[in-house]
Amino acid sequence: MSGPLLSVRNLSIGFPGGDGVAVRAVNGIGFDLRAGEALAIVGESGSGKTLLGKTLLGLLPDSARITGGSILYAGRELLSSTPAQWRAVRGTEIGMVFQEPMVSLNPAFRIGDQLAEALMLRRGLTRDEAW
Repeated sequence: MSGPLLSVRNLSIGFPGGDGVAVRAVNGIGFDLRAGEALAIVGESGSGKTLLGKTLLGLLPDSARITGGSILYAGRELLSSTPAQWRAVRGTEIGMVFQEPMVSLNPAFRIGDQLAEALMLRRGLTRDEAW
């Protein structure tokens, strides 16, 4: 693929306000990411980093609304994906490491077991293959 693997264009995300006016949480962000590249999103607490990441995974909170823009992944528009299409992409093609491990990982289970479980469920690997 010669173009970007992920292309975010003019993405805006908001929440309904008390007077019906949307509160903008992400305002017109855009970037391209090519296969093999890494991208760091840096900003103050509350600046929309996690909201952006959740949007890339189809995990927006119910109260959030995409008010503009597009997300192209491998040439297809993600924002028009069905729940089944999001599930197929999430964890197999697009993943996110959240900053707070207590939100993403269960402290009652070993980390290796949790990572292996994801590979077994998403990639159809046996336990030995996952390890």
